[in-house]
Amino acid sequence: MGNQDQVNAAKLEELLNLSLEINTIRSFKELFERIVQRSAEILEADRASLYIYDSEKQQLWTLAAKDIEKPIYLPLNRGLAGLCAARAEVLMVEDAYQHPAFDPSWDRKHGYRTKSVLCLPIKNREGELKGVLQIINKLTGETFSEEDVKLATYLVSLVAVALENYFLIERLKRLLENFMKTLVTTIDAKHPLTAGHSERVMEYSLYLGRKLGLSPKALELLKYASLLHDIGKLGIPDAVLTKCGPFTPEERKIMEKHSWWTREILGRIDWPEEWKKVSYIAACHHEKMDGSGYIYGLKGEEIPFLSRIIAVADVFDALTSKRDYPKYDEKEKIVKVEKFPLEKAIEILKKCAGSHLDPELVEVFVSEPEELKKLYARLHSSRN
Repeated sequence: MGNQDQVNAAKLEELLNLSLEINTIRSFKELFERIVQRSAEILEADRASLYIYDSEKQQLWTLAAKDIEKPIYLPLNRGLAGLCAARAEVLMVEDAYQHPAFDPSWDRKHGYRTKSVLCLPIKNREGELKGVLQIINKLTGETFSEEDVKLATYLVSLVAVALENYFLIERLKRLLENFMKTLVTTIDAKHPLTAGHSERVMEYSLYLGRKLGLSPKALELLKYASLLHDIGKLGIPDAVLTKCGPFTPEERKIMEKHSWWTREILGRIDWPEEWKKVSYIAACHHEKMDGSGYIYGLKGEEIPFLSRIIAVADVFDALTSKRDYPKYDEKEKIVKVEKFPLEKAIEILKKCAGSHLDPELVEVFVSEPEELKKLYARLHSSRN
C-alpha cells in the first residue's frame, strides 16, 4: 500500500470513528462543535464552520464555528458560503481574495487571512438545502484537492443526518411548548384577571435560573415546570376558581388542591426521561421553607430546588399583578387587591425570605432591581 493509500485509509478510519462518536453525544451543541472541530482536523484545515439555512429569511447563520461566540448571518449570494448555498453546489476556491463573492470583513476585524476555501451544501433526503459546511485554509498551504472534496462529502452526509435529527427535535419541542401554552390558555379563559400569570412566572423563573447559572438542561426543566405550575386549576370548580374576594376555609382547601391536580394531570404525560420530574417540581410551588405550605408540607431543602425558584417567581407575580383576592403585607397587615409597586413587592419578598421563600434565592432575584424592573415592564407591556 502506497503512502497516499495509507493516508486515505487513515482518514476513512477517522470518518468511521467520528460517525460512531456522533451516536454517543447527547447535546446538539456539543455534537455540532465536535463535527466542526473534527472536520477541520480530518481535512487538515485551520478551521471549519457549519451554517444553517433559514429558508424564510433567505439567509445562513453559523450554528457552530471555531472562535465565534455570536452567530454570523449571511444573505444568500453573500460570501463564499452564501454563494454555495445559492447555487446548491460545491465551491472550491484557491485564493479567497481573488474571488468576487468573498467578503473580507471578518478577516479585517480579527486579523485573519483566508486563502483556500471549500464549501459544500448540506441537503436533506428530499434534496432541500439545509445548510453549508465551510472548510478554510489547508494547513499545507495548498488548495483543497478532489480527494478532500470526497472526504468532505462523507462528512456532509454525517452532518445531514445530525441536522435532520436536530430539526426534528426542535419541531417536537415547539409542538410541545405550543401544546403547553394552549393548556395554560384554558386557565386564562376561565379566569381572565390572571391571564398571562403562568407565562410571566416562567419568565421570572428563567430569569432567576440564569442568574444562578443553571445548566441548559436544568433551565429547560424549570421552563416547563414553571409554565405548567398552575395547570391543576383545571380541576378546581369554577365557583371557587373565579370567586371574587377571600376564600372561606372550605374553599381554601379546595383551591389548595390545585397543586395536587397539577401533579395528577402532568403525571399522566409520558415525559422524556430528562423531564420526568416536571410534575413533582410544578406541584411543589406552594411548599414553604418553614414547612407550613402545601400539598406535602415539605420543609427547607426537602423542597425541590427548582420548586423554590418557581415559588419566588409565583409570589412576585402575584404581588405585582391585579387580582380579585386581597394580598397581605404580613407586617403592616395591608389588604390590597390592586398590584403593589415593584419596590413594595421586593420589600415583601424579603420579609417572606426564610419562612415562606428560600432567602438565598430571594437575594439573587432582587439583587439587580433595574434589570428586574425592565423584565417586569416587558412582561406587562401588553396589559393594563
